[in-house]
Amino acid sequence: MAMASRVVGLSVAAAACGGGGGPGPVVVHVPSAGLRVLFNEADGSLAASVKSDASATATAEIHTGASVTVIPCDPCFPSQFPGEVTVVRALQPGDEITIVRSRVSSSLGFATVALPDFPGAIAYSVATPCGTSVTTGASHTVLYPMESDCQSGDMTLIAVPIMDPTTYAPFEFYATQAGVPFHNNSVTTITDTWHPFLDATATVTNAPAGSNVEHVRRVPDVFGHHARVTGVAADGAAVLPLRAPVAKQATAMTTVVGPDGHQGVIKQIIDGTRPGYRLDVGAVLLPWPRATLDAPTARVSLSADRTAPIDFAMVSFTKTLYETCIPPQGPDGGGGCVGFNWSIFGPAIEDFTLPEVPPDVPDILPHAGTIPIKVVLGESDGLAGYAAVRADVWSAYDECVTDVRRQRGTLSRASM
Repeated sequence: MAMASRVVGLSVAAAACGGGGGPGPVVVHVPSAGLRVLFNEADGSLAASVKSDASATATAEIHTGASVTVIPCDPCFPSQFPGEVTVVRALQPGDEITIVRSRVSSSLGFATVALPDFPGAIAYSVATPCGTSVTTGASHTVLYPMESDCQSGDMTLIAVPIMDPTTYAPFEFYATQAGVPFHNNSVTTITDTWHPFLDATATVTNAPAGSNVEHVRRVPDVFGHHARVTGVAADGAAVLPLRAPVAKQATAMTTVVGPDGHQGVIKQIIDGTRPGYRLDVGAVLLPWPRATLDAPTARVSLSADRTAPIDFAMVSFTKTLYETCIPPQGPDGGGGCVGFNWSIFGPAIEDFTLPEVPPDVPDILPHAGTIPIKVVLGESDGLAGYAAVRADVWSAYDECVTDVRRQRGTLSRASM
């Protein structure tokens, strides 16, 4: 199919039912009002093209298996690029979903913690659910922020003395305080004494032979103190020693990079008091994915080296910045060449066709032959399958791939 046929009028798309159950309404919450939102049936045909209303919401009638595409600007000006295009596939009539990449965390104020003295310390760091704060000089008081997206409830604070003013390398001692209230203007004094770091090991088995392995133990959570160690699983196994503070809970994050460049990430909440951590990589590593995009036919092909249950497959590519240029226009008075970063979420390792777009939207589709494309697979025991993913795709992506302040599951995995 020629790419030109991917740009259609709405009257043509209206004749294509797309197949599946329905029709029924789907509600989409987007970053702001006035964004172009496309609804396409399962076969890619255009079902509706609307703009988000004053409440940053768009609604349309769709059949089972339809998709929605959010375009970041309409019209688009050079200052707005690269633009982020997000597509969510395999919708169901009755879905209400959110497509917002960056969330705004509101400030809830600040809290204070007072620390015991450690001889020779030039500063102190304190790990909280909102991140790590560092004292000014050798002060024994830390003011740390309270944010709306932090883990609420009673907190565990981890304090570490710092000995190097350039690298902020720590003395390998810690003091902790559990049961700290999460509210503005709280004042806490850590009454604990200083303890030496725990001598720990991370034992990795059944990894792809020759893989590079990075293991990070984060205490008490992903924004806590980081102890990092790297190694090579020459024969598929490695024992990695590290030293870290002790807490009731810790997060272990292991990254495995295979000889061919594929990468797997395993995040697991663990017992922070136990020195030994064992990871059977072969039992939890997701398949190595591959993808190609043939722009003239708008066809995306996905495959993997094996099968395994996943919660989502996310395909991403960039329409080249120098493919389309626009004349001077818009509030910045400038023209230039533009580009779009695509992220397409689906439920499985399966082929699909890019959505058709009406002729009055920005030129978001690629026109080159075969362009570079990446795919990320994700799975978490905190996600109830693809239904939970499509409800809030970027939140699900962060759960599996990036650091989040409120981890929903105890084990999450990604491969790319």
